Amino acid sequence: MSINPPLARQPVSLSLHTQLAPQRRRVEQFIHGRFAQVHGADVHDFLPTLVSSSNTEGELTAAAGFKLASEGPLFLEAYLDQPVESCLAAFGHIQPEREKVVEVGNLATASPGRTRQLIIALAAWFDRRQLEWAVLTLTPTLINSFRRLGLEVHVLAPALLECLPVGLSDWGQYYALRPQVVAVSVPESARLLRQTSVAAVALPATQSALHPGVASHG
Repeated sequence: MSINPPLARQPVSLSLHTQLAPQRRRVEQFIHGRFAQVHGADVHDFLPTLVSSSNTEGELTAAAGFKLASEGPLFLEAYLDQPVESCLAAFGHIQPEREKVVEVGNLATASPGRTRQLIIALAAWFDRRQLEWAVLTLTPTLINSFRRLGLEVHVLAPALLECLPVGLSDWGQYYALRPQVVAVSVPESARLLRQTSVAAVALPATQSALHPGVASHG
């Protein structure tokens, strides 16, 4: 339940990329390349805001996208038979407002350690923004990355290819892995990570880089 210490202690540079950001295309190409390599996919559907991490040489090591549910229908709501906030009410007992729910997708990393670094950074940042739930579509391998950090993952529904409208992307073998739509409590995850040694190692390198107003918009 820990990130490899040498990797976790390496400096982590995190950047946000809005749709018109000059470096966004580079991040999209990284995501596209990882999905092509791992799943034989040709992905062209990207969430409105992308976040990326780089190593000390400036090479991209991880990327993901996110979208607030208050900004409009979520990509993963195509898999659900009711709005995402209604699904989440079963776990939180109170239906959250859509502005408190964020979808994370386009998750692509160079290694499992980089995946966990990105999870830790996003949990901390989303918590500071007072978001309540992160919802994701994850393969079993990525679900394991969350659970290795000790995070509770709630399964909402299977992610079935036939639920998606015809789009620009060819998903290759991705859906053969039986991905699931899942939810993770942001405050609970952030609290747990603050209490663990892995968070003590990884968070100082990422807190300022993802703080609103400090993050670079590449």
